[in-house]
Amino acid sequence: MLQADFLPLLQMALCMKPPRNVEKDNRIALEWKSLCEYLDAKCNEYVQELGENAYSVFNAITDVASHPPQNRCVYRDRHSYQQLAGAWLTDFHTECLKTDF
Repeated sequence: MLQADFLPLLQMALCMKPPRNVEKDNRIALEWKSLCEYLDAKCNEYVQELGENAYSVFNAITDVASHPPQNRCVYRDRHSYQQLAGAWLTDFHTECLKTDF
């Protein structure tokens, strides 16, 4: 697993997508950029601690889910993010068990 894949994986696991108006609203674009930088820094933090592996990305996902940043592009509450993190872990585990993983 490469670190370059961590941010997109974290965003997918927590359903963090760019707002629809990110291209038209400069304030929203700056908020989205700030959020992505925060998420990327969180991924980097765990890569430094644990290496480039699934444990790092899982820790980043659960950290963000448990402590979502204050940002206009964060639309869910902590409980919702924690549920998404749990569902992602279950799905990821199932995929890892497949012979073609």
